[in-house]
Amino acid sequence: MHCVPWLTGLLACCISAGLAGAVSTKTVTVWAWPFSSPSPQELAKVSYDAQAMTATVIEYKQPGFSDSTGAAIRVGLYDVETTQWRGVLTAAASFDKALQQQLILLLDDSGDVYHLAFGGAAQPTKSSKISTTAKTSADALADRGPLKVTLERPTPGPRVQLNKPVKVSKEGKVDEKEPEKGFLQKYVDL
Repeated sequence: MHCVPWLTGLLACCISAGLAGAVSTKTVTVWAWPFSSPSPQELAKVSYDAQAMTATVIEYKQPGFSDSTGAAIRVGLYDVETTQWRGVLTAAASFDKALQQQLILLLDDSGDVYHLAFGGAAQPTKSSKISTTAKTSADALADRGPLKVTLERPTPGPRVQLNKPVKVSKEGKVDEKEPEKGFLQKYVDL
């Protein structure tokens, strides 16, 4: 009879730990929407853990946007039910296969994605000490993956100090702090 409360507590801890682990991983779908298209198309599905600040690309569809017209592409989060769009505008050149596509998911305090950033960057070069053979851009892309995902949380900005008096001189300028004096300087007039 003494084991029943102990086993019940252990079982409750295991279930809550399992639920906490399952809840921390979330999935978000990122959409690409050219101005010439009437609806967005799925660009990537990303699974992320807001507590561990890690992300994994589940699926990525390399779009075939051409940069011949200098077209702008909307990349963002799209809610199909409410038709609400949250995203950024990027050039079609960002989707060039020679570039590394970078996706930054901006998380709120509860760990949900509230906005994103997207762009293409030149391939990182490997040192000649590591690899002596030159790789084509397709080989390098296969090594590093087509989409680099990072997670960012908001950082608090500077805080204003309220009710702090400001000392102003007769000329209307802020008084400079007087340099700190030593013991003799404070009490002996030389």
